[in-house]
Amino acid sequence: MKVTSERMPRSILQLTIEIDEATVEKELDRASRGLSQKAKVPGFRPGKAPRAILERFYGRQALLEEASEGMINAGFKYALESEGIEPIAQASLGDVQFNVMPYTVVINVPVEPITKIADYSGYKQVFAVPAVTDEVMNRAMDDMREKHVVLREPEESRSAQQGDLITAEVDVVHNGLSINGRIDGQPGQSTDLILEPGRLIGGLMEGVIGMSIGENKTVAATMPEDYTDETLRGEAVTFDVTVRRIQERILPDWNELPTLENKEGTLADLKHATSDELAKNARENAENRLVNGFIDSLVAGAVYDYHESMIELEADRILRGQEQEYARYGTTAEAVYRQMGRKREDLVAQYLPQGEERLKRNLAMREFVTAEGILVDDSDIDVEIDAMLESYEPEQRETMKALLREQLVASVANAALDKKIRARVMELVAQSGPDAEPAAKKKSTKKPASTENDDDAPSAAAPKKKTTKKAE
Repeated sequence: MKVTSERMPRSILQLTIEIDEATVEKELDRASRGLSQKAKVPGFRPGKAPRAILERFYGRQALLEEASEGMINAGFKYALESEGIEPIAQASLGDVQFNVMPYTVVINVPVEPITKIADYSGYKQVFAVPAVTDEVMNRAMDDMREKHVVLREPEESRSAQQGDLITAEVDVVHNGLSINGRIDGQPGQSTDLILEPGRLIGGLMEGVIGMSIGENKTVAATMPEDYTDETLRGEAVTFDVTVRRIQERILPDWNELPTLENKEGTLADLKHATSDELAKNARENAENRLVNGFIDSLVAGAVYDYHESMIELEADRILRGQEQEYARYGTTAEAVYRQMGRKREDLVAQYLPQGEERLKRNLAMREFVTAEGILVDDSDIDVEIDAMLESYEPEQRETMKALLREQLVASVANAALDKKIRARVMELVAQSGPDAEPAAKKKSTKKPASTENDDDAPSAAAPKKKTTKKAE
């Protein structure tokens, strides 16, 4: 057979296959045997009419129609093997010409995408790690102490005091209208208010202090300039507050905090460890901003050619990730979908935009990894496993090591690869000083590297046969 191929948009490889005469005759013979079993030819028992008689009785075109599927499948199989093609999704049938020799078939095969990333060699970004200030440190210690607060009803009925936790019905009114959509006569939204400086919008704490259970009060206040709703920033509002419960907040003594946190040492030791953890988190966050900024730039500057089936595959992966969470709560995805009144295919469609964004990110990073020659070997996996085992008790480590090395080795390898990617991006991009700016992007001339098929990609299958001769 003769096979010619042409790369088409949307990662389609269009194959034009000339069916050789030997294959045509073989499939016509096969078709005639099948047709003779069901044909009623005068003078012949079922299955006994020869091919020549069947051709005269039904016509050659009818026999070709019977043999068409076999010829198409034989040609498709030959083309895949001879050209070394690995479809990533179901192929589709295009033009079919079985009128005059040589017979030809056009098959559109979805194949691996092509991604061209821009030249990133000039991309630089300032890397700055914010210092752990006294304010940040004090807030972290206050939050840690807050975790161990004890709530207690006052021994005697009294009004609200600073430090209390107040349960109240609260509505916010701006220009005479409830911003929560409350209708007159309905109670406000139930919420908890901690009466401590800096916790509430300015003026609200002072207005609530002194209120008693069941009391209603209107408190005037001004919304902060950094309020989430931009239309309300700096605006004068009133809070309609009805107190329903008053509880005392009993905070532990500072020196009790190390014991409550299951930490050895004194309060000073706990502060020192907390400061180190905050510094570590600050550095990780700064690295995340830099790496994500680089990846966003890489994705924005890339040129993609991929088949739409890959978007649906990514959307399906996102949904399957959520479905795995359902099992942890003792239910199934099917039960959740029934309760929602939704079909799974509708939810997959909902995640298509997110799936496309994730696909673009993965493809761009795959090209970056290839261009930089970033690889993970057994030694990298061993280092990653050792790091993971540090979080387990000594008696658990042998069991976990076997699990990580065997069943979870793919996850370990991905974690090791992620670290190597981050390290390389930091090496390429990070710089100090105020003059670091992203360089102008240029299109790369690198050829895309071939990659192995994803485990979740559809297996190669014969093209779907269409009723019309012309491809859609």
